[in-house]
Amino acid sequence: MESAIDSFKTILADLYGGLRARFLLATLVLVLVVLGGFVYAIDRYLELAESQSIEVYLVHNMDWFEHAYRLNSSATPPPRHDLRYFVVPTDEISRLPEALRTLEPDVPRERRLPPDNIEAAAIRRDVDGHSLFLVQSIQRIETLEAHLAVVAWSLAGGALLLAIVLGIWLSNLVIRPVRRLAGDIRAAIPGAPRGAISTISRDPSIRQIAESFEDVLIRFDAFAARERHFTEDASHELRTPLAVILNAAELMTGEPGLDARSAARLKRILTAGRHMRDMIELLLYLAREDGGGQAHQANVADILAHVCSDFQDEWGTVSLRVHLDIRARPIVNAPAGAIASIAANLIRNAGEHAASARGVDVTLTRASLTVRDYGAAPTQTERSHMFDRNFSTRNTAGKGLGLNICSRICTHFNWTLGHKPADGGGSLFEVRFAPAEAE
Repeated sequence: MESAIDSFKTILADLYGGLRARFLLATLVLVLVVLGGFVYAIDRYLELAESQSIEVYLVHNMDWFEHAYRLNSSATPPPRHDLRYFVVPTDEISRLPEALRTLEPDVPRERRLPPDNIEAAAIRRDVDGHSLFLVQSIQRIETLEAHLAVVAWSLAGGALLLAIVLGIWLSNLVIRPVRRLAGDIRAAIPGAPRGAISTISRDPSIRQIAESFEDVLIRFDAFAARERHFTEDASHELRTPLAVILNAAELMTGEPGLDARSAARLKRILTAGRHMRDMIELLLYLAREDGGGQAHQANVADILAHVCSDFQDEWGTVSLRVHLDIRARPIVNAPAGAIASIAANLIRNAGEHAASARGVDVTLTRASLTVRDYGAAPTQTERSHMFDRNFSTRNTAGKGLGLNICSRICTHFNWTLGHKPADGGGSLFEVRFAPAEAE
């Protein structure tokens, strides 16, 4: 259903402002102008032809009528075809209908005559104190004119329909190479083998666009190669020495005679090393488009317990406590480093703003992870920028990257990260896992 709606929206957008719509609009405007001129010319021609033919016909028949009247003024010619003759004393014209009374001598005019309000052409001529009237019904002529108008409008409509079909066909010819170019560009994967896009069309304009995209894709290929080489080199060159450091620190913790201060320092080295290892794994995962092709699952509760324990050891000297409440043990489709990084950054941020007497509350449910502090809540301006890169509310050496990293991780895994002022003061950050993982 959603795909059908998206397709319909795409068609509407294409018709509203796309290349096809502009092509059709230009074609239709041209055709409408030509058809409008054609219909107007036909209409004027019919009107002129009708007027001249009626005028010539009436004058000719009036000449005959006058001649017959002068020969025998007591006899009025009988009606013939669509003509009617009658004679009225000139001083009695006022008794005639207004349509005839207002006629000027020897000037043919079209009138609507009572009682049926029919269309007629009439002419008047004054002879020896009498007015001769000749009336011709033009109903048949008007009917013929109406039929011709219908034919003209039908031809115009057919021409318009033909123009639309022709415009669509021509627009397809124009758009086809553009769509093919778009499809090839969409299918192009930076760094993957592909054919030359610039050879898809012989049209100079399309080829110029294709060559421009070809240049851009070549630069993308170079960038993708550098990124791939970097992740491969970083994976090898960083993991190996870090593994050596962690192994050595773990072995040193088992040395006999190790004093408490040295043991605490080794524990801090191990904690920092494990955090660095998780971060390297996470950053390399995020740097690869498919995450390296490996499926990851993480037990959020176990990771959260380790992170909170590390912070509790770190904050033990400042009397800042981490209160962990595990209400469920969800499994998420992400590397362990993703959970560890989010939890560590949120807890560290909460610790920097927390009131030492209350500490930091961390709560895990099946659908979410929340971290709350009891310090001063951020202002509205700070809330609107807190997830921006390099934004920090502290006048310290902090780089403002922690919350931005959390936001990027959540976006990548389709989780949501939000903030709101907590009831009773402080801040509440909440990470909601993807619905499929929360079930």
